[in-house]
Amino acid sequence: MKRHPQRDPEALVPVRALPFRLSPEGKVVILLPRYGDSWFGRLCARILGKPHILLPLDERGSAFWELCDGTRTFSRIAAELEGRFGEEVRPALERGYLFLDQLLRNGCLRLLEKPLASPVEESKVKEEAE
Repeated sequence: MKRHPQRDPEALVPVRALPFRLSPEGKVVILLPRYGDSWFGRLCARILGKPHILLPLDERGSAFWELCDGTRTFSRIAAELEGRFGEEVRPALERGYLFLDQLLRNGCLRLLEKPLASPVEESKVKEEAE
């Protein structure tokens, strides 16, 4: 799993790596593969059922997740969150680094070398039978 090699916020371009869905309240719920992403994990998920662990995010985490579309640098995401949530997220860069690191370690996000011209394809799951 690729961790951020440096802490230069202009060099970090996070993008979503896992599917997600929206809760009835409009918050993001990330779908973590319960048995891993290997062929054996997918087989176990098919046989045993319940293929995902649900990771619900709060309002600030959901906003962060939705901004990670591959078109924005981390510093731009932090600035947008600070503009939207103000004191709730200050200091935005430091708090954002901690959240980014957790999402990278869990395989929820990956980093790109440079921002994309257009957002990545939506990986939102419409209905998930759990």
